[in-house]
Amino acid sequence: MLLRGIELSEVVVKLVEAAGPKTALRAEPVLGFRQRFRFDLAGPHSGTQDVKGGSNVPVILDCTWEVVHPYNHDGPPPYEGHIIEHQMSTVCIDRHQGGINAAFLDWSVRKVGLKELWTLKWSRTFDTAGPWTKAGGVEPEDWPQWMRKFKDY
Repeated sequence: MLLRGIELSEVVVKLVEAAGPKTALRAEPVLGFRQRFRFDLAGPHSGTQDVKGGSNVPVILDCTWEVVHPYNHDGPPPYEGHIIEHQMSTVCIDRHQGGINAAFLDWSVRKVGLKELWTLKWSRTFDTAGPWTKAGGVEPEDWPQWMRKFKDY
């Protein structure tokens, strides 16, 4: 299975204890016959992908920056292409008609809607029903104009 040209069977996931409430995703080359990538996910689980809710924990996704650790207070980019390093805006990019591709901790791969990004479990403390979700009370008119056409979550 391929995700942006990387064969998932060649991806090694190493989970390490978090130094804080944020989750950091770092991709770096690993020497070998073919170029491979190692992904380190700072988080609450060590050495396993068999985690309750793993289908909602992003591991690999389309992004504009090598490290992504959104906070509960990260809002949507005010305009398309507005990027703040490490924040939600690095993954809130309209790559695939209102979404991005993502692989999850349970090794599932699917399209994620841009507004759905705020419902993913980015870290132990990330509020998946926060202010930018339907559960948190966001209204369609609260989103920046460029995002209003996308599906609500």
